[in-house]
Amino acid sequence: MRTRLDEAQALAERLADIGRLGQLYIFQSHHACLAGDYRETIAAAERASALADMQNDPALKLRAVFERALGEFGKGALVASAAGMAQVADRAEDPAHGGRFGLDAPLAVVALGYQMRALTDLGQFDVAERIAEACTARAVQVSRPFTSIFASVAEGYLLLHRGITAEALSRFSAAVAWCDRAEADLMRPVALSFLGAAEVASGRATAGSERLELAVKTAAEMGFMFQQPLRLALLAEALSVIGRTEEASQRADESRALAASQGDEISLLAARRATARAG
Repeated sequence: MRTRLDEAQALAERLADIGRLGQLYIFQSHHACLAGDYRETIAAAERASALADMQNDPALKLRAVFERALGEFGKGALVASAAGMAQVADRAEDPAHGGRFGLDAPLAVVALGYQMRALTDLGQFDVAERIAEACTARAVQVSRPFTSIFASVAEGYLLLHRGITAEALSRFSAAVAWCDRAEADLMRPVALSFLGAAEVASGRATAGSERLELAVKTAAEMGFMFQQPLRLALLAEALSVIGRTEEASQRADESRALAASQGDEISLLAARRATARAG
């Protein structure tokens, strides 16, 4: 994908094709985020934002806000990410944007999901619950597999952090089932990892560690490094619980190194906790 994007950039710049160049910057930003390169995620979003200002293009500007907020979420700048995602959720369905740059109801669901997760990590559970309800309501209206997956993961994330593990398990199991039915490969390691974490929290650490190992492996095979340090840290904790301390220490080290290279402050903290637990 990166090779093709570089080729497209050279063509668009040579042709001075401003419209496609804006789309390209969005693709570059999103690709960088999936690869775990949050510095480039934000840099490409800023290129798109600058072009939007030059062209007076509010649709491109708003999509750039979403991409930047993704990069901020990835690196742990949660307050900024939540604010950006709130802006996108509020304006993504504006008819004036004409659905350009993927601005639509499904994107609003995704933005609400990330906003809710950022608020959860910030400990703002009551506000996060209201956002989760809005995310689920919109997902029901959209009625598409991807948005159903995203809403289920968001609900489960809040429930897990509140210690309501049985309900969290139900939401994450539903998300995994949606991934299987819809062949949503990109979301599968996300749903699997949180399902595994919920299983560990509910006392089923062996099953949880198996799901987490699969999530880490599947993501690595795709080059999907977005929150891979967190998946590794969760796996390290699960391995510690079942007594596989040497493997747990190795996974914690991998998590810490990757989180540091990505500038992912939240996962770096999780990796340090996993390292302490592994002993």
